[in-house]
This record gives sequence, structure tokens and C-alpha cells, in this order.
Amino acid sequence: MRTTLDLDQALMLRLVKESKAASKTEAIHLAAQEYLNMLARESLIESFGKVTIEPVYKESRKLDARHGVKIASQLHGIKARGR
Repeated sequence: MRTTLDLDQALMLRLVKESKAASKTEAIHLAAQEYLNMLARESLIESFGKVTIEPVYKESRKLDARHGVKIASQLHGIKARGR
């Protein structure tokens, strides 16, 4: 998508240099992607302690066994603890 932007020249030159991008367009793409990644990390950090994950591995193994699905440890000959 073609877009015209009015950006600070010094900021743009620094972005291209620091990102080691081959072009201004690539530098903008990298910066936009990194910004979105940062927002996702912040959202994940904010949710810390607010989400409860119930341990369902025993039930999952029973279902797998019932349907003939081998778990990774069985496929690779790894002994599970406590067995």
C-alpha cells in the first residue's frame, strides 16, 4: 500500500541505521511490527496472575490413551517421572 508520510528526517535516518534495514520502507515495516509485538507483550504481562490454568494433563492422557494417541514421551522412549 502506497502512503505519503511527513516524518522527521533525523528520526528516519536513525531508524534506518539502527534497524540495519535496506530501505526506509523496510525500516518502517520493522518498526511497526516491533511496536505491535511490544503491545502484545504488554498485554500478556498485564494478564499475569489474572488467568487460571487448570492442570488437565491427566484427563488429556486418559483421552489420548482411549483414542490410541501416543504422547511424545512414549514415542521417544522417555520415562515419565513417578512411573
